[in-house]
Amino acid sequence: MRIAISGLVTPRQPAGVGRYLAGLLGGFAGLDHDDEITVYVGADCPEEILAVHDDRIRFVRLHLRHDPRLVMRPLYLAWQQLRPPAASADVLHVPNLVPTLGHRMPTVTSLHDLAEWEVPDKYPPARRAYRKLAARAIARWSERVLVPTSTTRDDLVARLGLPADRVVVAPFGVDHRFWRARLDAPPSPLSERYLLYVGSDLAHKNLDRLLTAAAEVLPSRSIRLVLAGVAPTSPRLAGVDRRWVDALDRVDNERLIGLYQGAVGVMFPSLAEGFGLPILEGFSAGCPVLTSAGTACAEVAGDAALLVDPTDTNAIAEGMRRLINDDGLRRDLVAAGRERARSFTWTRCAKLTRMAFEAAIAAHHDERS
Repeated sequence: MRIAISGLVTPRQPAGVGRYLAGLLGGFAGLDHDDEITVYVGADCPEEILAVHDDRIRFVRLHLRHDPRLVMRPLYLAWQQLRPPAASADVLHVPNLVPTLGHRMPTVTSLHDLAEWEVPDKYPPARRAYRKLAARAIARWSERVLVPTSTTRDDLVARLGLPADRVVVAPFGVDHRFWRARLDAPPSPLSERYLLYVGSDLAHKNLDRLLTAAAEVLPSRSIRLVLAGVAPTSPRLAGVDRRWVDALDRVDNERLIGLYQGAVGVMFPSLAEGFGLPILEGFSAGCPVLTSAGTACAEVAGDAALLVDPTDTNAIAEGMRRLINDDGLRRDLVAAGRERARSFTWTRCAKLTRMAFEAAIAAHHDERS
């Protein structure tokens, strides 16, 4: 198979889609196949993606740069419609929310979540409108749509009317570096005990409730809350007592591993996720995790995390207290989390993705015949 992958919408810092694409390519590198994979990347592609080495994977740089503003979307869209570089490919994979229009070649698109429907203020109105239109276009024109959880698949089928057989669940994996034993990990840069949050300050991440719960629980216990991925200037930190909160902005993987492995626990009470990579990363790093019941996070976590109602600040605070005070609970969650994480690999994700490519090619040919 000749596979073209559009890696254009990946910011320089490999959060979200960038980490997904790096992991997926690493999974392809570990598979036994004879495919030719061409990855088209922008001028500012994250090094983590380019660091994947495999003779079957070729990177082609285009003179485009990532820009989350709408002004760049027409360029991405135009490239994917014209796609002269991909003309000889058997299938095109778009790993993010940039649609193709029409059925000129077999297309598989990754749709990571539909949080725009569940949390209306996740994005400003213009960006939210674009993402909803793009999701509908993807549902119409992609032969197969990849999602990371069954929860996301069911949401996609219900909201966009997509036939379930066109949606392929390919759960994410976890970077092998997070599996290092705690004693072998790079030391945490913090000397005090702390809980760790990994994510952005977007509305669906539920940071406001987490901060409110933490303000009730942490100061009296001399434990801090470390926010990896949140800028110190975030408006959500306005009025927050910085004596017990550290906002570190984005951190690289090496520092992030140290933060996980030095933490008392991971806080991830998101309102809506397609998957929730910090859950797996915490599991792999030997760190107990608190996350959200009734969401895709619960599907990923299984019975290996402490699940709370993310809309109930008191429930988050009570879960936080349990995680801090109950040594036995933490030990049980660490053991269960490590076992749970073993079933999530990028090799498995790549295998399921490759099957989606084959199904998309067959569906495209059936439609044309």
